[in-house]
Amino acid sequence: MPKMRKDRPTASANETALKESETRLELALAASKLGVWEWRLTTDEIVFSDRAREIYGFPPDAPLTLAMVSAATHPEDYPLANAKSRRALDPTLTEISRRIEVLRA
Repeated sequence: MPKMRKDRPTASANETALKESETRLELALAASKLGVWEWRLTTDEIVFSDRAREIYGFPPDAPLTLAMVSAATHPEDYPLANAKSRRALDPTLTEISRRIEVLRA
């Protein structure tokens, strides 16, 4: 008869750990005044946090496009940002870093 593992976390413990991690992230983002965004490749949707929208000067509820984000990227940073975005699509990569400067009107 196989032994049962007793060290496996329960679903409830996983949910609690996830909520604690999310809370720490939210506190760190608020303290640092940073914004976060993601590009959902399967839908080509771009999602910005409220702070990221504020930093970029995007309206709070308007849908965002890659063209809008590209237009807000500093012209000197665009070639590198574009190359890194394409490189990020490479499934063999394990680490990605990126810095973007935002133009304000």
